[in-house]
This record gives sequence, structure tokens and C-alpha cells, in this order.
Amino acid sequence: MSSFWRRFFTVEAVVLLSTIVGATEYQEGVPNGRTAAAAIKKPLLGYQLDISRDKVPTMKTLYRIVDLLAACGYNCFQLYMEHTFAYKGHEEAWANASPLTAEEIRALDDYCAERGIELVPNQNSFGHLEKWLELPRYRQLAEVPGGGFPKKGTTMWLKQAHALCPTDPKAFEFIISLWDDLTPNFRSKMLTIHCDEVWDLESDGHGRSWQEVMKKGSQYVWLDFVKKLCAAAEQRGRTVLLDDDMFVRHYPELISKLPSNVIAIDWNYGRRPPGKDFAATTLRLKEAGIPYVVQCGTSGWTSLTGRHANMTNNVREGVTYGRQNGALGFIMSEWGDGGHCQPWITTLPALVYLSHAVKDEWIDDVRLATEVDRLTGTVCGQALLRYQNLYLLDGKPEAGYMSELYRRLSQGEQWMRPDHGMTDEDMKAIFAEWQSAKDSLDLKDAPDWVRDGFATMDLLLESLKLRWKGEHERVRCEMPPRYRALWLRHNRPGGLDDSVKQVFSR
Repeated sequence: MSSFWRRFFTVEAVVLLSTIVGATEYQEGVPNGRTAAAAIKKPLLGYQLDISRDKVPTMKTLYRIVDLLAACGYNCFQLYMEHTFAYKGHEEAWANASPLTAEEIRALDDYCAERGIELVPNQNSFGHLEKWLELPRYRQLAEVPGGGFPKKGTTMWLKQAHALCPTDPKAFEFIISLWDDLTPNFRSKMLTIHCDEVWDLESDGHGRSWQEVMKKGSQYVWLDFVKKLCAAAEQRGRTVLLDDDMFVRHYPELISKLPSNVIAIDWNYGRRPPGKDFAATTLRLKEAGIPYVVQCGTSGWTSLTGRHANMTNNVREGVTYGRQNGALGFIMSEWGDGGHCQPWITTLPALVYLSHAVKDEWIDDVRLATEVDRLTGTVCGQALLRYQNLYLLDGKPEAGYMSELYRRLSQGEQWMRPDHGMTDEDMKAIFAEWQSAKDSLDLKDAPDWVRDGFATMDLLLESLKLRWKGEHERVRCEMPPRYRALWLRHNRPGGLDDSVKQVFSR
């Protein structure tokens, strides 16, 4: 047993893991009586892939990802879903999304099981349901039908309806009906429901639950709905994985009131102020006796080639404090914000890095590149990391979850103004480093997904260079056909039009 796994099994973790999940009376706010942690029978090392923000992989691609996960020692895989499962009777919600079918999920579940990986059902069950709530049939299930409201106490303006109305019984019945269609296709008895970023409850009078919010507080209206969801999950023999931003970072007074069948997902993808970083949130969960996993990020979304340095810093912080404060495992998440334009190869270094970090092996970039070469069967790792650190040359402090390179490409003429800090010298340095990294590659014998991954990054950087030269019409006209062809070699057509619109249209 490695030093990590020895430290992982603290006295507290052994006590939590010693019971077997069974039919127990629904409880709330009883950390010492929890059974949730027993759902994780060994330290969890997981990967979550967003398939709801435009990019739904083909089955061939999903099988290849599972093979690579197994090669890296992962034992859990999740596909983040909002509307990309072929729910019966809800064809209008997924008709243009190229969803996974029940038969495909069962086949993927079998494939994962044969390789020692648990495929966990994943359906956001409160917020982030824009694709449903924009449709007339579902609009009246929303907290703010039609959207368009300010978040109370901030300058944030939320243009769309994101969340279900928690005081509407039909909204609850709707989400449970989705679970009952989705979950029978999985062996796993866990269910990830997220319930994150439900800002619609703070709509400053625009929401359907506003009277209840004024009486109880938005956090308790959120909690009441989550309790109902958790009770329904427990009735179905399922342990819930629940994103913790609402109750750890924003409303810590809720921690002691969580249902007993909850495992918290402590997520964080970059720098946060003291009190909201992994050091604080993992300790808060430990002291409250809440079983949890730490979720880091690849840092690939809203970038062109990834943000390698941000990813390694994020993993180092998450694993260090998660291990110190009794996390039950670690998840690497890949999101698709901004059209999911980054190719999947940008995820591979993050998966490798986390798989070593959980064993207390803090590998350097030379070792990481070697591991990437081994997994891809070609010499490309060093060049890939150079591509992934191009964003560091933009001349601006690293901040937020969006690289300036992505911002400059996707916002086009609206962003190409002289007051945003990226100079011509910065751009020249970026393109020189890109060309140097590209020249170092020989991909003639590489697998097609590796060649196409680099081709996609090259296309995005070429598009950025045209933006820099002011050739926006060429970007809008010439780049989408090439981008579409590369996308369709490994992914389904659903979401492609939206991706093209977000990345190239301005």
C-alpha cells in the first residue's frame, strides 16, 4: 500500500467506510450516523467529462477515454448531463443534442466495469437547466420563467432561467422522472445531482419562490428542495454526490443540516480568497464530519490549448488539503464552457498529473511529458505542455477561468481594442512559441485522435493570429468548415453549431 493510501485511511475514514449502504431511515443533520461514505468502497479516483455544453463524444471516443482512464489507475467515470440523455417523452429537449441512449449507456457501463471503473450517473437536478427551461413546455417549471433578472446584492445580471422552482411540486416530479429513466442503466448506486450555483433564488423579487425566500432565506429554500431530492434518492437506494459551493463557500450554516446520504463534492478550479480555498473548505467539511471528495479541474475550458500551470497548482492545493483533511477521493473535471473548443488531448496531462499526485508523487513536466508519450504512443508530451502554457505569455496576470487568448478569439472585433493589456510584443511571443513547439512535432505515426487534437489547437491559434491581424471575416468564413471536420471525426454533431457560433462568429 502506498504512503498516500496509508494516510488516506485515517481512523475517521475507516469508521465511515466500515458500514454497508442499505435501506436506512432518512435522516438529516446527523453526521455521526452517516452511511453515505460506505458507497465509496475504496479511495475514489474519478474523471468527470462535461457532455452538455456542446460536445458529446462518439462511442469510439468514449471507449478510448475509458481505456486511458484504466491505464492511469482511475476507478470512477462520470458524464456530466443536463439534457444529453435520450429521456423518453422529452425529445424536444435533446433532439438537436445527439444524446446518449439507454443502450449506449448500458454498453459503456459494461465496458467500464470490465476495466474496474464505476460509471456513475450524473444529472444536474436544480440549476444549470437552461436547455430545458428555454423551451415553452418546461418554462413554467423555472424559478424565473424567461430569465432576465439581477442577482440580489450584486451587479450580476442573469439573462436566462437556470433553475427549477423549488416550491413547485411539478418541478420536483419532473426531475425525479428523469432520474427514474436514467439511473436503471447503471450498476452504480451513487448519483451525482450537483445543485450548484442556484442564483435564481436570489432574483430580487423576480422568482416564483420569492415570498418563501423572504420568509426563510434563499439558502433554506435551496436546502428544503435538496432534502426532498436526497430523500427520493435514498428511497431508490442511492447515495447522493452534491456540489458543496452553496453550503460550504456561501452558506456554511447549512453544513450541519445536510441529509445523511450526501457525499459532498468540494470543487475549486483556481485561486480563491482565504476562507473559500481548499485549505478552508476541506477543513470545514472534516470538522463537520461530512464525507467528501475533492474535485479539481483540467483548466481547459474557455482556453484554446489548456492552462497547464493553473491545473498543476489547482491539483497540488486540492490533493494536499484533501489528503490532510480526510477526503474520500479525488475527481478531475473537464468542462465545456465557451463552446468546448479545446480538444480532448488537452485533458490527458491533467489526468496523468492527478493520478500521480494522489500517490504522493509530485512529478515534474519532464516526467509528465514522458507519461503522455507512453499513453499516446508517440513523442508529443513536451510539445503539448508548451502549447498548454502559451497563455502565460499574454502579458496579463493569470485570473479567473478564461484565458485572454480564448477571450480575444471568441469576442473578435468586440475585444480587439488597445486597452486590454495584450501588446503586439506579447502576441509575437505567443506565436513564436507556438511555431517552435509545432516544429518540434512529428505526428505521422501518431493515433488519429492525437493528430486531430494538435490540428484543432493549431486551427484555433491560426484563427487567433488572423484576429490579431484584423482579418475577422476570414475567421468567420474559412475556419468553421475545418473546425467542423475535425470535431466530427471524434464527436457527434449535436452542439457543433452552437460551438461554432461561440468561437468564430463575432
